[in-house]
Amino acid sequence: DSSSLSRWNPLPAAIELNPPATIAQAENYSEALEGMLVQVTKPAIAVSPTNKYGEYVIVQQEHGVNRLYQGNDNGIAIVVDDGSNVEHSDNSQLPYSVTSGDTLDGLIGPLAYTYSQYKIETITVPTIDATGIQPGTTQPLAENEFSLMTWNVLDLFDIIDPSPSDPPRPSLAKYRQDLNRAAATIAAANYPTIVALQEVENIDILEDLAANELLAAYDYQPVLIEGFDSRLIDVGYLVRGDQATIVSVEQSVAPGDLFSRPPLVLQVELHSAGGSVPLYVINNHFLSMSGGEEATEPRRLAQAEWNLDLVNEIVSAHPEALVAIVGDLNSLFMSAPTQALRDGGLTPVFDTLPA
Repeated sequence: DSSSLSRWNPLPAAIELNPPATIAQAENYSEALEGMLVQVTKPAIAVSPTNKYGEYVIVQQEHGVNRLYQGNDNGIAIVVDDGSNVEHSDNSQLPYSVTSGDTLDGLIGPLAYTYSQYKIETITVPTIDATGIQPGTTQPLAENEFSLMTWNVLDLFDIIDPSPSDPPRPSLAKYRQDLNRAAATIAAANYPTIVALQEVENIDILEDLAANELLAAYDYQPVLIEGFDSRLIDVGYLVRGDQATIVSVEQSVAPGDLFSRPPLVLQVELHSAGGSVPLYVINNHFLSMSGGEEATEPRRLAQAEWNLDLVNEIVSAHPEALVAIVGDLNSLFMSAPTQALRDGGLTPVFDTLPA
């Protein structure tokens, strides 16, 4: 009906949003409010930073939590959106942004349902107490120390064909921006001795990254061997030539289709005051959970066991060597693949950190 009886009537009062504890209850609760004006006037804690879509997650402060864990029944999570469908290249394009641990109040907007989530589409800028978690700094290396970094760079593609259809091939400006961001992250990590990367398209990209003005002085040597992934994503390395010498690199190809992104075994000699120290690094990108965690876990478990065999082979032949498994294992902290690596005698770094 195109006729309008009246306009500019006052909106109904906003409803205070405070979903129940379980996800099932929270979905029923939110469905009843979909399309209605809602608000969060009580203090809430951001439990995520703002992402590139202008979204972040909060929980009411009264719940007494400042972190949510995957696998828990997190019905109390409230997703907040900036009300646009724009992908933001940086925070300067947003009216405001938050980081984990910030306190907010005064959120108001309609409750929408998009991309399988209920979200407050904010129509005002909330009050923010920006006291959240700030990025830490890495300590300079002491004598006879080295550092390892592992990082899934998420679809780091160049501007040259062949290129996958998803994501679309980047523009030259976007490619340069991606390289600058990657270089800035490596610099923020204090220029690790070895940077193990996942989801890189080819070695040319690593050569461009090593030549970036932020990294050029550190003599990073690019390492990559093409795998078999249908999306053209591979694992690779940057190795600081002033701190380590590359001895060998080998793609560990397992039988059948166990890996579409085979582990890349790197051997280096670390430079130390007392002479060279042998180090082996095994860079992985295990099968994703996109087919469902339970359905895909047996293959990740087999991938973990294959890695253990590699470690045992290395240690048997070179008992004096240091060995590290790194990469995107697509596995939760207490999952079967991670536990298999523990049971095999390896120590996940997270096991050594404060809770």
